[in-house]
Amino acid sequence: MRNPMGSDVTSDDRRRGTMEALMRQESFTPQELAALLDMPLSHITHEAFAGHLKADIVSHDIVAIHRSDILDWLAKREGRG
Repeated sequence: MRNPMGSDVTSDDRRRGTMEALMRQESFTPQELAALLDMPLSHITHEAFAGHLKADIVSHDIVAIHRSDILDWLAKREGRG
């Protein structure tokens, strides 16, 4: 794939663009958060269902995890919360 400047766009460039877009979101799916944090999806879902990571759960489905809750969870994991 070529960008408007004429250089080749690599898969790393596309991945970086996707991650930058994800970082600007206010809420995330478990899959998006796992990709953004480079963590197994099973870890994200376990933390949400265990109540360690606050999430919007409807009928046993995690529908959204809000940015502020992610930041709180990360701070607690690092011993700052």
